[in-house]
Amino acid sequence: MPISRIAYTIVACAAAVLLLAFAARADAPAPVPVVKLTGSITPSHPPVAPGTPLHVGLHVRFSSDPPGGDFVLQGVDFFFHSDVRFNSALFPSCNASRLRKANGFLRVCPKGSLIGTGSAAGRAVALNIAAGGKLMMFNGPGGRSVTLNLSIVRPAQLNVTWSDPVTYVPGSHLIVIKERDPVQLQSILGGDIDVTRIDLDIGVTRVVHGKRRGYVEAGHCAGGMLHTKYYFKGGVTTTADLKRPC
Repeated sequence: MPISRIAYTIVACAAAVLLLAFAARADAPAPVPVVKLTGSITPSHPPVAPGTPLHVGLHVRFSSDPPGGDFVLQGVDFFFHSDVRFNSALFPSCNASRLRKANGFLRVCPKGSLIGTGSAAGRAVALNIAAGGKLMMFNGPGGRSVTLNLSIVRPAQLNVTWSDPVTYVPGSHLIVIKERDPVQLQSILGGDIDVTRIDLDIGVTRVVHGKRRGYVEAGHCAGGMLHTKYYFKGGVTTTADLKRPC
């Protein structure tokens, strides 16, 4: 076979392979966010009397299907059903503006206003560097909100304080926390942050009129269901539920 014919055949085969690869890539489904929600409620063994102080641990893991998608988390809705109740009005509070004016110095918040702690981790997409921070949760004024403070050290120092509303839906025995991430937590060093995990621990107590009360207490049972909805940049949403038998 002439050399020119061989060269033509090689080029044609290479072009065919590239076209097939492009077609396969074009037919591949776009990545979608995947959220795995796990958690624990202590004490968990029935019977748990109504009014028993509870410790709630929540663990959220983020990925994509197929792997490789990057999604910027912008907010989460937490829907707590009547199986738990919040006694936020019984606890001291810390205002978000007060904490911001103190540049995130946590000791300006009154003793007893800290209701939970946690951590978050992610990845600075543009730099492919891990990012992580410590999360502190305070009771908001009048128990009608939650004040949050996130301190990030790597890959850059960042301290952000914000407030999320707590709503008690009349007639539904439903408690809703609408968490919205400030824009400062959606990017770092000029690039997006892809959140990979969030861990929360809520469960403080204090003595009120001689009785120990919990920020979170058992309602009809120490289980039930938590429904969560996640909002990502670009209008993408997904949900995850945590179900526990009574």
